[in-house]
Formats: sequence, structure tokens, C-alpha cells
Amino acid sequence: PLAWAHAHRDLKQQLGQLFPDDVLLQVPWAWLQEYPRLLGAIDHRLDKLGGQIGKDRTLSAELEAYSKQHETRAAGAPLWKQPEPLQRFFWMLQEYRVSLFAQQLGTKLPVSAKRLNKQWELC
Repeated sequence: PLAWAHAHRDLKQQLGQLFPDDVLLQVPWAWLQEYPRLLGAIDHRLDKLGGQIGKDRTLSAELEAYSKQHETRAAGAPLWKQPEPLQRFFWMLQEYRVSLFAQQLGTKLPVSAKRLNKQWELC
């Protein structure tokens, strides 16, 4: 539905970031092992979306701002070539998505908007 356009755009961007053409070269093994949980969070988000369009739209806007920060700073560099603090920011952002849409799945590391902002200062 048209009301889901914001979520479609956000999920398309997220999946593009998680699955670049050379995903097996870019993504560390430890994070590849987390993909089932990260994808499960996407599934959970889609299951809940119909009843929470307004909330999802608000969260999507927040996530888009963080993603744009990362993309701008990364300047097209593959994840594995980015400085460690920026890579950590990327993975924290993925975990933040889990905490927002599928908290019951848990996160690999503690994450919140405040922690993301603090990590950004290190980038």
C-alpha cells in the first residue's frame, strides 16, 4: 500500500547496505552470523507495520537521518575500508533497528539513540 512507501524505501536501503555485491568480502564473519536475527527483525517489522504506520514513519525518519550521516562520511568506501569507529556506527545502527522494531530478538551490543550519537562523535 502507498501508506507503506516510507517503510519500503527504508527497508530497501537497509537491505542494500546489508547485502552489497561483495557481501562475503565486506562483512566480517561475526556479523554475518547475526544476519538471521537482523532479517528476523525486518520480518517482525513488516508483520507489525499495518497497525503502526505512524510510529513506523517516525522511526523511519530517524533511521534515515542516521543512515545519511553514515553514507556521507563513508563517501562510497566499502564497509571494510571505513575507519573502525564508522564501521562500529554502521553496526550499531543495524542493532538500533532491531531494538526499535523487534526488541524481543535482543541486540548484540547495547544501543540507543544516545549511544549512536556518542559513537558518531568518534567518527
